[in-house]
Amino acid sequence: AQRLFGRSFDRNGRLAARGKVSARLLHSLSRHAFFRSRRLSTGREEFGEDYCRHVVDLGKRLRLSRHDILATATELVASRIACTVQSLEAVSSGPTKLYLTGGGARNRFLVSRLAELLEPSAVRMIDELGIPADLVEAAGFAVMGETAVRGEARPTRFDRRDRVTRWPVSGRLVFPPVSCRK
Repeated sequence: AQRLFGRSFDRNGRLAARGKVSARLLHSLSRHAFFRSRRLSTGREEFGEDYCRHVVDLGKRLRLSRHDILATATELVASRIACTVQSLEAVSSGPTKLYLTGGGARNRFLVSRLAELLEPSAVRMIDELGIPADLVEAAGFAVMGETAVRGEARPTRFDRRDRVTRWPVSGRLVFPPVSCRK
């Protein structure tokens, strides 16, 4: 949204909803190495400014409108989330509800795509459980910080059957040097 429309985000997914998903662009973007890996999370180190530039440039080469590029990028996110959630069916009967958190949970276009891709599972906001969607990540870091202060280990890695495979301490306190003046 920033690169294409000069906006910090696509409020309610309105811009993406005006576009059409490009199968060619979606196929090309889906070939990213991350999607072939076993990792479940990533961040701006892989999908930051450089990747954004790549998406926009590729969309322009395909002569797509700005709305089509954004719709396709949003579809990529929805389809990859759906694929990961559906893979859980291999170890259980599959989820019946998916609770969304963070800013993307307020993107109606993204939420509608997830609901369609994950049907019959219900796609809901975590707010329905009394947990504000915008505070989930902060709460997670608070829990990790509190356990790190006490030196307690918490499970952070699970196998496909939900068995804990790793119990590290989630961090450590490091204080900066203090200058002494006499």
